Amino acid sequence: MTTTIFATHHYNYPQNFIEMKPKLTRLEQAIKKLEANLLDADIEVLEKRLASHLGLQVDYASELINANQLLAATTIEGKVLVIAGAGSGKTKTLTYRTSYLIENGVSPKEILLLTFTRKAANEIKSRAKKLLASIPSFTQRLDEDLEERKLPIR
Repeated sequence: MTTTIFATHHYNYPQNFIEMKPKLTRLEQAIKKLEANLLDADIEVLEKRLASHLGLQVDYASELINANQLLAATTIEGKVLVIAGAGSGKTKTLTYRTSYLIENGVSPKEILLLTFTRKAANEIKSRAKKLLASIPSFTQRLDEDLEERKLPIR
């Protein structure tokens, strides 16, 4: 068994938790599947995504903390799952991903952000709007699209 950050095989389980072992085995299998799909931030891929001929208005490379955040923010194809601890830059990464998608022609109506709270979703939309506010062609479209999709804060 390959050791991962989620390794549980070294833990000595109390006897009354024997029924949990099959569940932990299934969890370990699910984690292996997730880890098999993890992407490493490839500098060549990131350079292609940020090439000057694309005409991107936002400087994603200087704003994001690390290459993995940049990879998550500049991935257009498919889904991106961002899991990280508190204060690590998840909201910033998702904000820049939203901005990158919009800059690459994706309508805000076609972007699904799943967060734990509506307040967090509205925060990401608000930050993305501020990020793109300096680009006149996006400002009007964002105003219309975001206003009709505004979620109430509870």
